[in-house]
Amino acid sequence: MASGSSPSPVSFPARGATVTLSEQEIRVTRSPLNSSLYPDVSRRPDELIGWYKQAPDGCSPGYIQLLFDAERPRVNFSPSHADEFAALDLQLTNLQAGYPLEAGQESAGSNTENSGSVSAAEWVSSAESAGGGDEGASPRKKQKRSPAPWAKVATPDEVPEANEEADIDGPIYGQTVCVTGDVEPYDKGEVWDMIASRGGVVAKNVTKKTTMLIVGEWPSVTSKEKRARELQSKGQVLQIIGFEEFLQLIK
Repeated sequence: MASGSSPSPVSFPARGATVTLSEQEIRVTRSPLNSSLYPDVSRRPDELIGWYKQAPDGCSPGYIQLLFDAERPRVNFSPSHADEFAALDLQLTNLQAGYPLEAGQESAGSNTENSGSVSAAEWVSSAESAGGGDEGASPRKKQKRSPAPWAKVATPDEVPEANEEADIDGPIYGQTVCVTGDVEPYDKGEVWDMIASRGGVVAKNVTKKTTMLIVGEWPSVTSKEKRARELQSKGQVLQIIGFEEFLQLIK
């Protein structure tokens, strides 16, 4: 395989379905029996708004329901398939946050508080040394990386409501804002609260409605920034700013 090519898709078995993830696609393929009841789904990762989930516990089944604008496909997991559920949940987090799909696999299904997590700076440094730079960089020998600091950079489940009483002349008021990368020393939820408190609409993903993308530190260009620049090239008015610049704006 040529240097800099996209990683191979990763597939996750569920009950009556298979979920396949890549940097270009989220695909749900139903079994012949289930396909008569539910259609297959193929969507771009940047179209994923989020997902509802309930983990199987050995006695009760679980599910993951993917949330797109017009579709909400659900895949179910048998009570004994907790590992498969945890692996898919982790990789959806990777995909939405712009991480490599393999990042943090060793911690799937485990308590991250006890998994030897590292600081964001340490994880970014290890990713750089492992060859996680921009596309087209010279190949380097792959090294095992520690799990990413999920608590800080993972996408929270709940989106805060925009403060309608915020300063209407403020630079964030009325903007639809997405955040990508590491925003240390804050976690992403705290940055979302900063945006919402100043009248901004928080967006989990970059879409045609996004007007601002805040870019934190990351060893390579994230999928959200790639999507934002693609939309800019098509004429969308979308401002891309660094996290430090954002902090200056809201002072």
